[in-house]
Amino acid sequence: MEIKTSASLNIEGFVEAIVDNKIYGWVNFDISQLSLSAVLNGSIIGKADEFLSRADLALKPLAKGFSIKCDTPVAPGDLATGRLQVIAICDESTSLLPVWLPLKEAGNFLNINLPDLKKGWDFVPIESKKKFAQEFGGAQGGREFGRISTDGVVQAGRNGYLFLLSGSNHLAKFYTDELNLDLESWITCFHRRNEIAIGLGIRYIQVMIPEKSSVYYEYAPFTAAAGSVPYLNLIDLALNNNAPICDVLPDLLRAKDDRPVYLQGDTHLSTFGAEIVARRILQDLGETVNLDPPKVTKVLRIGDLNERYSDDGDVSELISIYEKLFFENVEGDIELISSVDPETGHQATRRAWRNNTAPLKKKVLCFGGSSFERGDYSGNLSWWFARLFSEFHFIWSPDLDIDYVKTISPDIVICQSIERFITQPPAN
Repeated sequence: MEIKTSASLNIEGFVEAIVDNKIYGWVNFDISQLSLSAVLNGSIIGKADEFLSRADLALKPLAKGFSIKCDTPVAPGDLATGRLQVIAICDESTSLLPVWLPLKEAGNFLNINLPDLKKGWDFVPIESKKKFAQEFGGAQGGREFGRISTDGVVQAGRNGYLFLLSGSNHLAKFYTDELNLDLESWITCFHRRNEIAIGLGIRYIQVMIPEKSSVYYEYAPFTAAAGSVPYLNLIDLALNNNAPICDVLPDLLRAKDDRPVYLQGDTHLSTFGAEIVARRILQDLGETVNLDPPKVTKVLRIGDLNERYSDDGDVSELISIYEKLFFENVEGDIELISSVDPETGHQATRRAWRNNTAPLKKKVLCFGGSSFERGDYSGNLSWWFARLFSEFHFIWSPDLDIDYVKTISPDIVICQSIERFITQPPAN
């Protein structure tokens, strides 16, 4: 069956993305009177099967997001050449839905098919990246899908979620199988740490925190999946080699249908996400606690991704946090016993807490990063562990410091990393 555009139909909208042979976008029209078809070389290969409300289209009363599942493989390059089109039909009128400019430019770019040219983007000066973002992504405002921050580091996904796009770890490449990483060194490191811990009579566990784009992959503005290739390969390699790995990705994927497990405007976990991760770590350690219903409040917070859009004005996000935790009606008696901050950066930041009413009477030492943080609020894992254990020490470091372990003499040592840092195995 072939379809041709004829009379003009006054309709607003864009084709925004292609992911796994599905075309996504939005239209501002009465959808009860409208049909959308994907047309490849003049033949229909799919029709819109889903129309959804989207937070980023709230100012357009009739606007809905759509998805079209195609019967044959399609790619952004097909849109750029005009081989692939999305046609809107209402009565006898039809209209060609325009392709969002950054997607069209991406299609043109991919059609060049020069790997060296793609890699060259990494060496483009930051000011040039800002200009590109302003010209192709910044004009749409707010959190409209695909909008790139002025520094080229963050991109807006679906449902108002922001995602880390580039930076020192080139996160988007994790899902393209372009990276050749030294995963064996990670496994060697895990075993070395475990041997040290066993020798000292200490329990050791390695925690890997997945990226937001590996959990909310369906919202990502670039092709993502439930775990990148390096992340999944590292987990499998660790499990197959009996390394003490704690994989929290399955737990977060299951929990996200209940409540958000990551903040919309931040790379880090929400309070609920931190709770899910904390519970998983306890499970792997063989520890159990009975958590009473927490006292919840809402606060405004500027996330590390939101702040990249500060030119928009107020970029605060209203988030839910826990004020207090109770175990069997007993509130934690938390005392900060040590606090060290470096003159610059985060490395070597230290915090230590004592909790005389903790449900778990053990001392825990963690070498980790921003997922644990300084324990300022319930989205930080340090906040949880300071309340779960009678003594908790956090050192901001990717490496395990044997001398510090011997000095503290903990019952448990946790080492934590995050998916995008798989590019650099720890030194110790």
